Amino acid sequence: MANFNSAHTGAAIDAAVTKVAGVATGATANTGALADQDTITESQISNLQAYLTSAPVDSVASLTGAISSAALTAALDTFTSSLTGMVPASGGGTANFLRADGAFAAPPGASGGDAWGDPIDADPVPATASTITIATALKPLLGLHTDTITIGGTTIDGTVSGATVTLNAQTGTAYTLVLADAGKKITMANAAANVLTIPANATVAFPVGTVLGVSQILAGVTSITGATGVTVNGVSAGTGAIAAQWTGVTLTQTATNIWLAEGNIGAFA
Repeated sequence: MANFNSAHTGAAIDAAVTKVAGVATGATANTGALADQDTITESQISNLQAYLTSAPVDSVASLTGAISSAALTAALDTFTSSLTGMVPASGGGTANFLRADGAFAAPPGASGGDAWGDPIDADPVPATASTITIATALKPLLGLHTDTITIGGTTIDGTVSGATVTLNAQTGTAYTLVLADAGKKITMANAAANVLTIPANATVAFPVGTVLGVSQILAGVTSITGATGVTVNGVSAGTGAIAAQWTGVTLTQTATNIWLAEGNIGAFA
């Protein structure tokens, strides 16, 4: 047996308490008032519990006198990486996204960086271009900040081409290769004899695998010579001459300071 006094509203809402008196198992609660100090049987308490747990609640507003919508919202947790709960306020806008830790934030790279959030142009090379520069195509595609890139030990500097080669036209009687000549065609055009020198690695550090071409344009014979410490076709600091006008040679560095000269060229000595 239990006894409810006049302070019963602290434990159950008035509307529910008035339904307790005379409640029989499986019956509808009566509408008679429950006076203070009335005695309630354990069976009636059990029936009250069943009623309260089975009665539908259509909305927060239906819980008159129990809890307000604002109070209910305030009572719920905001979800975090370890708690279930409500989604936090986003602050509006379209730039931020909800993370797994419960925070709204802009994705990495959304401010112009080089992370996964940056868009990539699926076709950065114009369809009509046969030669493109790294600055105009590869830099935005790869997130580069330089016009030089090394791939597989080969340094590309200046242009990337699938159909053309960059020319380095020389008209003097002597020329020494520079790093930017990698992948290019050097044309030697002088009526007098002229010499192209392959520098030592200590002077110009061509990557192993560097390939370039040399062609003789005019009647002046073009000779290829290795600087001190450079071996060409097995000859240290040797020299070989291109055999005729309008022909040339391909130079490949097969190891540091070791070069192979292939083409219309005489023996090195």
